[in-house]
Amino acid sequence: MEAVHKIYKPLYEILRIVDTEIQPTMPILYDMFERVKQQISQMRGKKWVLKIINDRWDNTLSQPLHAAAHFLNPNFHYRHDVGYSLHFTNSLAIVVEQFNINGEIADTFVDEIVCFRDAKESFGSTIARKTRETRNTADWWTQCGYSAPNMQKIAMRVLAQTASSSACERNWSTFAIIHTKQRNRLAYQKLEKIVYYYYNMKLRLRDKQAKNNVFAIAV
Repeated sequence: MEAVHKIYKPLYEILRIVDTEIQPTMPILYDMFERVKQQISQMRGKKWVLKIINDRWDNTLSQPLHAAAHFLNPNFHYRHDVGYSLHFTNSLAIVVEQFNINGEIADTFVDEIVCFRDAKESFGSTIARKTRETRNTADWWTQCGYSAPNMQKIAMRVLAQTASSSACERNWSTFAIIHTKQRNRLAYQKLEKIVYYYYNMKLRLRDKQAKNNVFAIAV
């Protein structure tokens, strides 16, 4: 039982982190998953678990968006030559193509990637270098990505993506709580407002409880 607990504990932890709504988890999802696999690989009797995890990740979960977010996260980009990895650059190219960037912007975009990779201009400033590992990724791009405006827009859109549908499911549950058999004649606009107020009160309460915990368990 202890061995099973050790194997499933890191998997459970990553699920709870992804389930949070404190901040977007897309920028750290790829790294978290690699850490979990590395942690499990050091345990006894782990081959069957790793096979299941790798099959699920490779065939279902892994998407270019995850690798692109890892590439655009300054906390990871300048480690282990992530900026020079074909896997990450190709994933970014696939994501960028989905945004339908025209030819003129595409040429500029390549130059901006090089600027980001080599930490030139605003990416090489003292503030940018010192806050790579401490600032929220979206805030970092807002403050330090002005030398690459096109890439800045793409980064903001990619890094702000949610990695879980739990927030939507919780919102649907709120609708179900309010729209009952006894209150089924509520007009849609009024129902929408009640759900909005109710859910935002929950978010406010959760934020107070999670003030000192970035990855608090969601309410």
